[in-house]
Amino acid sequence: MSSSEKLAVEPAAAPFRDRWAHVRRRLGRLADDRHESFPGVLAIFVVTAFANVVGATVDYTFHFGRFQSSLTLPSSSYLHAILLNPGNAVFLVVVIFWLLARGRLTRVAMLLAAAIITFFICDWVLVLVTTIPTWKGNLGAGLLLVDAVAIWVLNVLVFATWYWLLDGGGAERRGTELEGKRDFSFPQQAEQIPLYGAWRSGFNDYLHVAFMVSTSFTAGTVHMLSKRGKNLSMLQAVLSIALVAMAIGRAISSFSSG
Repeated sequence: MSSSEKLAVEPAAAPFRDRWAHVRRRLGRLADDRHESFPGVLAIFVVTAFANVVGATVDYTFHFGRFQSSLTLPSSSYLHAILLNPGNAVFLVVVIFWLLARGRLTRVAMLLAAAIITFFICDWVLVLVTTIPTWKGNLGAGLLLVDAVAIWVLNVLVFATWYWLLDGGGAERRGTELEGKRDFSFPQQAEQIPLYGAWRSGFNDYLHVAFMVSTSFTAGTVHMLSKRGKNLSMLQAVLSIALVAMAIGRAISSFSSG
């Protein structure tokens, strides 16, 4: 390539490099400004997507397990079909507000999405518990077990999201001058532990709290401080007890009895 051809190519490539550098700077600022709230957006996405899967699974297995010779779906199926769409729409609103850096509106939309999924969980648990005697044989036990385990996992995820959103006013305020009243007290905050002086709770910490509440019905070494934190953990524990002691227990005993 001659020198004149090189000079002709370089000016043409320069605008592309400038645009790419501008895009990289914009993406860098986007990541810096929103990295604190990204775990919550990701959690809402996972919870909403998993709620759709669980809802479809519950509707199908509930119909197949109880009405094997009937084509009529139970009335709760229509409730799920109507309300799941708002849940998905709220997630899209969360993403839009997050991209626009509307922190307060993003948090409100996240709380609304978590409330909708929590309503689904309560409805599904009520359906399973009130229809336990109708699940017959190994087929019914297997379907009941699938439903109960799926709802139990969703229960852990959605309440971890609740705790992450509420504690101290949210992730963007925790550890700053804008931090509100804490709902949880972690050992790293209450005690002087070496190398944990600047420790801040992350989503994984609240996932651990939710897992402990659903398995041992306590928050482990974490202390519940606020009324709303205690009320949420009580609701989570009640749902978990209903699933483990009643639905899963009944499914396993049905398997053992043949």
